[in-house]
Amino acid sequence: MKKITFITILVTSLILTDCHNRRPASSTEYLQTEVLIPTTQAKTTCEDSPSWAYAMLSTIESEHLTEGDSVNLSISFPLRMLLTEETQKCYFSKGKFTPSVQGMAPTVIHLIEKYGTVPYDSYPDAPNLNYNVICRSLEKIAKEYAGRHTSLDYLHQSSEECLDRYMGFLPGKDVFLLGAEYTKGEFARSVCAPNEYLWLTSFTHHPYNKYFVLETPNNVMNDRFYNLPIDHLLTSIEKALRHGHPVCWEGDITNPDFNNHKNISGQSISKATCTPQKRQRLFEQLFTTDDQAFELIGIAHDSAHHEYFIARNPQNKYSNSRPIYLSRNYLYLYTIAVTMSKMAY
Repeated sequence: MKKITFITILVTSLILTDCHNRRPASSTEYLQTEVLIPTTQAKTTCEDSPSWAYAMLSTIESEHLTEGDSVNLSISFPLRMLLTEETQKCYFSKGKFTPSVQGMAPTVIHLIEKYGTVPYDSYPDAPNLNYNVICRSLEKIAKEYAGRHTSLDYLHQSSEECLDRYMGFLPGKDVFLLGAEYTKGEFARSVCAPNEYLWLTSFTHHPYNKYFVLETPNNVMNDRFYNLPIDHLLTSIEKALRHGHPVCWEGDITNPDFNNHKNISGQSISKATCTPQKRQRLFEQLFTTDDQAFELIGIAHDSAHHEYFIARNPQNKYSNSRPIYLSRNYLYLYTIAVTMSKMAY
């Protein structure tokens, strides 16, 4: 009897020890991938670098991968063009306008259409780049020259020297790629044709199926987004992904439903709470903001067939091996806007 009792205690102890030492399985291990779009590698990120630029350029790169093409685009080049414009605005406002790298996904499209673009190898991110420091330096220059009533020539010369010091010297006039020579504009049109992308949103304070200027601080260029019912917007995202087209997503991750530790968010959101009215209320009360941009690259589902959108943060070097899963209900409540190719829509 004592022997049986000892064996029982020993087995129980071993089971408990094994359970204590076993690492709990991540909830993402139970998700089955349905669609996964190929993507490029994450780029070197800089302090306070804008996620909207990384996510949109990554979306363009992935769109090319699905077509059998491969491009690796510079982040710093369009941002430098933006900073040049911001410095001039600061000058003419006599310092009342502060330079920044605020923007949204369409901002990238406008910048490369206006100034062209270059491959990443031609103008990579400089080491230890800090955009806050650059903006403060440019603001100081603009205020100084505005106070001295100089001309734009002096302003541009000084601001370009500042940008060279922080971001490195600009590449030459032309782009050389795979034995071909392009102007920056020609290269830009080869990777992003005019009117190739459209931007969508969903809010009830404007009519559906019409364009309106989205009232977010990051919409610095006053872009007009096409307003869809939220169910239609989610269906458009799903359709794009299932047909092999990535989507640039902009929305809110500073809310209790976002779980950065487990890389899966929105599991606890009830479908019953997902209404256009609640979504609108969160936006109008300034709880939902466009504080992050991701590239949506796939779809997965759990054992109960709940759908999750696979997101990627191109600024994270582990983004390809550790994707982020956002439930359909999460996108329902916290999406601000999406940008996708017209072919996807």
